[in-house]
Amino acid sequence: MEVVIKNGKHNRASYSIEVEDLQGKTPIDKRCYFLKIPDGKSQRTSYRHTFVRRGLYTLTGYRIATKFPFALFRKSRDVDAPLEVIVYPARVQVPKPPPRSHTRGDAVANRLGRRGEFFGLRENRSGDDRRDIHWKSSARTGRLLVREYEDELARRVVIGVDNALPQDVRDAIADAAITPAQEAQINAVERAISVAASLAATYLEAGWTVELVARDLHVHPATGRMHEAKVARELALLPYVGDDVAFAAMPPRIESVLIQPRGVAAQGRPTAQTVMET
Repeated sequence: MEVVIKNGKHNRASYSIEVEDLQGKTPIDKRCYFLKIPDGKSQRTSYRHTFVRRGLYTLTGYRIATKFPFALFRKSRDVDAPLEVIVYPARVQVPKPPPRSHTRGDAVANRLGRRGEFFGLRENRSGDDRRDIHWKSSARTGRLLVREYEDELARRVVIGVDNALPQDVRDAIADAAITPAQEAQINAVERAISVAASLAATYLEAGWTVELVARDLHVHPATGRMHEAKVARELALLPYVGDDVAFAAMPPRIESVLIQPRGVAAQGRPTAQTVMET
């Protein structure tokens, strides 16, 4: 966390300045100390802070203080300057993507190019080639549909993560009265979310197309670093819900991984080709 302070006075230095970032009225970490700031100059320093869990944090502002000139008492003033910080899920060690399977579509791709054999139609997504639009089907359905090829499916994965928690645990979180057993359930879900984020990043780095599903969440398939950031952001903000909230459908013909929190009972989980308990 970097702090920059500027002395806007002319012909007069500022001495012994302390700055603290605030959450509400509480400083979040150490004070940053500036011994002397010359007139018209800026100085910067930084400190380390570790957020205990993923999510959205709001720094409400900062407190500026000084004991100058005699250090007999400390004068301070709180300044409102809201700043939002999104904390992504922690990265953990996960298996690497499996080698690309030699499907019929791959065999055709060796002869016809990287696109492979025609598989079916899907809705248009940002970045799709307009030459792949199937105009007759689009006109018939009223939706823009594009052709999908088997080699695209051979390097596409759907990652599902279960974000359900029992009602009593969610109530305890809201009341800040969490028991050790409830804390274990929360940690299991958080571990599952970290595994999902790490798997998504690993597959994307290997050039796969990644789709993400959870209860009340569906991130459409895409590739690249921008998509990695989008997936990480969605998982950072993913709320806990009840097991009555449905998952998005996981396509049966595509490589899919469902990540289940160990020891957390929940209903309505979809089936997947691979199931991981964390």
